[in-house]
Amino acid sequence: MNVQTVSWNQLPATDLFRDYLYRFERLRDWLPGPPLDAEAHRRQMEVRRAFFQRLPHQTDWPAWVQAWDPSAGETVEPAAGLVVTGQQPGLLGGPLFTLYKIATAVRLAEWWRDHGESIGAAFWVLDEDHDLKELLTVTSLDVQSRPVRPDLPGDVTANRRPVGLIRVDDERVAGVIRFHADCIRPGLYEAAIGEAVQAAYGDGRRTLDGAFREYLRRLLAGFPLPGWVSARQVALKQAALPVLVRLVERWAEWLEAWDRWMEALDRRGYHRQVQLHRDYFPMFRLLEGKRHRLLWRNGHIVCAGTGEQWTPSAFARWLVDHVAEISPNVVLRPLVQDFVLPTVTYVAGPSETAYWVQLRFLYDCLEIPMPVVFPRLSLTLVPPPLRRIFQKTGLDAVRCLTQPASAWTPALDEAPPWAPDVERMEADLRAFHARMLDVARTQGLPHTERWHRALDAVELAFQRFRNVAEQAWRERHSQWASARQAIAHWLWPLGEMQERAFHPAVLWQFVGPAVAEAVYRTADPWTPDHQVLWVE
Repeated sequence: MNVQTVSWNQLPATDLFRDYLYRFERLRDWLPGPPLDAEAHRRQMEVRRAFFQRLPHQTDWPAWVQAWDPSAGETVEPAAGLVVTGQQPGLLGGPLFTLYKIATAVRLAEWWRDHGESIGAAFWVLDEDHDLKELLTVTSLDVQSRPVRPDLPGDVTANRRPVGLIRVDDERVAGVIRFHADCIRPGLYEAAIGEAVQAAYGDGRRTLDGAFREYLRRLLAGFPLPGWVSARQVALKQAALPVLVRLVERWAEWLEAWDRWMEALDRRGYHRQVQLHRDYFPMFRLLEGKRHRLLWRNGHIVCAGTGEQWTPSAFARWLVDHVAEISPNVVLRPLVQDFVLPTVTYVAGPSETAYWVQLRFLYDCLEIPMPVVFPRLSLTLVPPPLRRIFQKTGLDAVRCLTQPASAWTPALDEAPPWAPDVERMEADLRAFHARMLDVARTQGLPHTERWHRALDAVELAFQRFRNVAEQAWRERHSQWASARQAIAHWLWPLGEMQERAFHPAVLWQFVGPAVAEAVYRTADPWTPDHQVLWVE
């Protein structure tokens, strides 16, 4: 399998993410160690272990990490530490990068075990998230190999129900599933994909997180999966209670200090992934099947959905008996995760890395050692249909990925490069024609008309040659336009990187398990670069 690498300096990325990968010294104040330095991982692993061994739940956590396949047993085999990653339970496995995060966590844990460490892998499923629009947003290819998405129901943006409580027969969901399932084209792997879709999403009573779990279990049969950690587990939240209580008690002080602390990021020119405001509070309340935002207002914690309010001390007391009703937001989730689990490394994507940089302040305030943040695999897969286009055109995948289309295909209104030469030749031919006739007339040469017809024939032949050349140019233009469009459909579907748009079955329908082979066995998790893999 052919592999090419592309520096993130050539791809759309933030300065922060590029510094994280290639110039880590600029981020030493915000992250615990270089992402691809094994010794830095090992040092921070020891710090995390020493911290976790002091916690009262140090022996309880294995019960919260279930086997991905429920039939394999209730929990995973205990380990001394975990490589953790997490994501929403996206429709049909979510965008490809979800698979890449899973594979990165599994492969990194395997690497540590090969080097003498007892390390497992875990996937923290964000089943309390209520962003249904994000969960349903994946891209398929239609019968003409164009990237497509269905129009989502307008009320998905107003959803407050945790996705782990939404069933697949929900009217907002069922039509989207049918749309994408209908896009799977006939072929060698159609039946296997259809069976996985039916087994996971065919039972309308199954929730979205359960369908996600079953779908990837079937699609990735024969490949290792991490442990499954549901954010909704009450015992897990109870273990996190000391973190939640301390944060509530100190929030008035920390919110203002955190905002000042982030000014150092502003001075570096880094984008704030989390925009703080005076009402910001990093928790939701779960009530009657809905997730309500909690706000910080005038020294009180206010539930936006009910109007209830508490003083910090009253809310801290309320938490003790109602912690099951609390749901951490995107900021608090990593802190809870790394308090309740023996995380040694967290596998993150580009956007998450920016979150983690900003979270260093809260990790220090709560005295939780931050794990090393490891970049997930970032891949562009080239299946046979796209490979044939590259072979036919002689184009290079990396060039097409890193340069605008105008750099590798002619503009649609561009004149042939030989057009000026042809125009000069045509003018010269006409001048020669006129001069020869003039010589014939002035010299009194016989058969002047025959000369005229012969010269006209030469001029006509030249015009036919020009017409043939221009037609060939138009046909080449049409081929380039078609190739440009097809390449864009594959590499930048709907203007997004392939890994952020397509769900796994889009590639699976062409090469089947070779997708998993590429991700689990061919791609290199220790390179900072984006990788282009030609899958067969």
